[in-house]
Amino acid sequence: MATYHAFPYGKMNQSFKFENEENQSLYEANLTKFKLLTASDFEFVNRSTLQTSSHKVGKTKTVEQRTGGLTMSSASYFKLDGKNCFDILEEKGFTFKIHVKLDILHPEFALIDNNGNQVAIYKMNVTGEREENVMGIGNKQKNIVITTDCEDLDAIFLGAFILSRVDFSLYLL
Repeated sequence: MATYHAFPYGKMNQSFKFENEENQSLYEANLTKFKLLTASDFEFVNRSTLQTSSHKVGKTKTVEQRTGGLTMSSASYFKLDGKNCFDILEEKGFTFKIHVKLDILHPEFALIDNNGNQVAIYKMNVTGEREENVMGIGNKQKNIVITTDCEDLDAIFLGAFILSRVDFSLYLL
């Protein structure tokens, strides 16, 4: 089983990088033009195939529900090229399911295929050594650690990119 890690970096910490265990960049989502009120321009780069594609990444929208004094996020998403990010993931044949929710600060999500098979595990907020151009306090950064046997790195990267941008909500639970 392969292990990867992913983290935000670069301009305003909006870009996103996906690396293997040897810290070699496999996939990147580079912010090319930030827009305050509308979707920002990104370039997705697959370092293995050297293919690039341009995308519009919208702002994260979170729907909250309040009961009494408690506020819970019921949904959180962003639009990728004008479509809900979770719809795009479903079109590729995948959905998320909570894997471990005992540790609130470090939840784990499973990427599930259409057949109900677990394809990848994403562990959130894992402390790692700080890399160049990564914002953080001290010499540590927060990573998403991914373990998978899946060869479809495009889908694995998209899953990590989505989880890095949305708030944890009841939708993911």
